[in-house]
Amino acid sequence: MPPRSADAKREIWHADFLIETSVFGCAALDRRFYERLAVQVHKMTAKEGYGKAWIPWTAFHEMIATPDPKRREILGVLVDLYRELGDRIVLTGSLEETLAGEWSDPQRFVSASLGQLEEELLACVRGNGAGTVIDEAGRDFAEWRLKKRAEYTASVEEFRAKYRSSEQFGKTIGAVLARARPPDIYETCDDVAAQLIVNFAQRDREQGLRLAKATPKNYLSTWTFALLYRIAQFAQTIPTEERARGPFGGYAKLLKSHPNDMTDATIASLGARCGFLLRAAPLATGPPSPTETPLRISPPGRIALLGRCPRPAPAERERRCCAGRGCYAGVMAAGERRAAPADLSTERARAPPSGGRA
Repeated sequence: MPPRSADAKREIWHADFLIETSVFGCAALDRRFYERLAVQVHKMTAKEGYGKAWIPWTAFHEMIATPDPKRREILGVLVDLYRELGDRIVLTGSLEETLAGEWSDPQRFVSASLGQLEEELLACVRGNGAGTVIDEAGRDFAEWRLKKRAEYTASVEEFRAKYRSSEQFGKTIGAVLARARPPDIYETCDDVAAQLIVNFAQRDREQGLRLAKATPKNYLSTWTFALLYRIAQFAQTIPTEERARGPFGGYAKLLKSHPNDMTDATIASLGARCGFLLRAAPLATGPPSPTETPLRISPPGRIALLGRCPRPAPAERERRCCAGRGCYAGVMAAGERRAAPADLSTERARAPPSGGRA
């Protein structure tokens, strides 16, 4: 969609923020990145009014589907953060639960405490997690992802065949993108929103759509998924060689197709009520500068890049985690460290929960 002006006013409806999978992967590789992440998240959840840190349910499944032993390091970061922050960091519900809660009366926002999974997480951090529900769920998710990517490849060929057979088809997409602002944008994806309303909200199609269009701020998850789903279809339809020219020239990056498009649409929908998305930039070439700040927060209303994921020196990769060897994570409001017990399995080294919004 057309980029915002740098000086345009922005409004945050919710102070909660989403943490993307890549952030945990970078924190697992470099202790400095982890510590900056822990301090930043602590500050952003220090008061109840600040909201909470949310981990998308789909992103959590991506983490538990990571092959062992890399999974141990990634889940170690997750456990460390939970023991620092308590229930100031939580899991979202699934897409079905999130949409059902959004359409309930009164609205409810589904969350799950990491404490419910702590024993299983520790089994995957201190060993390979064999026999745990988490390990089984990770394997199921990996198989599901492979199946969806195969379906994606087939759908790309189908959509592009239709595009090449009809010149009007491409012109229609270009016209839609040129009007990609509310309220016109809702008409572009209201058929997808209607399916969500019927399938997950158990509401009448027409009544639900009228309500969603009249008060879109109340149905952010529904519209986020519907819009990103439709954009993903556009991206699959337009051949690579035509993205940067004709009516699509201004949307070349937006229309870059990827097998993870549907997963990304789900993740964004799960965190649609959040004001920020914390994300790690791609690996940079060469060693990071000693003065570089890997974490930074972008202006409100935009995706927040936490800086580049630094390429660690070998010694820096030897970060300790909750595998019975203590934890580097101690974070206090003033930025001072607190000592962690030698074995975190018997005593938690974390700040008391602040009781933020669920």
